[in-house]
Amino acid sequence: MIRTYSSVRSHVSIRDAKRPACRSTRIRTVGLIWFAGAIPLTIAYWQNGVLNATTAPLSAYACIPGMIGIWIGELVRDRIPQETFRKVMLAALVIIGLNLIRRAVFS
Repeated sequence: MIRTYSSVRSHVSIRDAKRPACRSTRIRTVGLIWFAGAIPLTIAYWQNGVLNATTAPLSAYACIPGMIGIWIGELVRDRIPQETFRKVMLAALVIIGLNLIRRAVFS
């Protein structure tokens, strides 16, 4: 299930990067898709015992750096021109795609 969710995330991000949408719309859309995908993933982790009373607090604490990163990203996003943002996003997606290929070939 984890690999499927990662693949869907990457494909949706690539599809969205091709569209001329504003940054805020793109970020909100991707955030909503990730959140919607995280719900069944969390349920699956809970049912399989990966997420339990012992690991849940650690998982909650692990969200703090992510939230800080989101906050920093919002500050930076407003200061970068739209075209630069698009190029950086596409470069990041290429790196993610190459990493997925590397993991598929060498794992």
